Amino acid sequence: MSNKELIGELFPFEKPLTSRFRKKYVETLALGILQYCYKEKYDGFEVHDAPDISDGNKLIGIEVTEAISDEQAQIQGEFVKYRLESKSEEKERRKRVIENNGASVNKLGLTYPVKNGDDEKQIFQNAIRKKMEKLESYRTQGYQKVELLVFYDEPPDTR
Repeated sequence: MSNKELIGELFPFEKPLTSRFRKKYVETLALGILQYCYKEKYDGFEVHDAPDISDGNKLIGIEVTEAISDEQAQIQGEFVKYRLESKSEEKERRKRVIENNGASVNKLGLTYPVKNGDDEKQIFQNAIRKKMEKLESYRTQGYQKVELLVFYDEPPDTR
């Protein structure tokens, strides 16, 4: 397989992922990670909606969430719209929104604001807090075990 074919297989997307498709991408990636790391424990699990991953028998449900700050989520969403936008005045408006959230747009892509270990801890805590009520609702739906997978797309600051 050539490099071009490999890149086409790994990244079959023709345009940036909208937030809806990114959510499904993260859920599918989470299932793949679980199946790779824990082998047969997650065989037969599939990506669904509410909970995001389940075994089909309502025994185990897994909610997947992405640890991301509100600012970073807005930056990502606006950057997707920026890249898809064809009108220069609208593109410039989206760029200002991105910059007002601490990021910058350049020829190579996007530069995010720097986070430290305390910021990351707060982002993780917020992600878990947001999902706690949802997790309890799955128990009332009959799931015997409910798990939470928190996805974070960069190496944590260990300082």
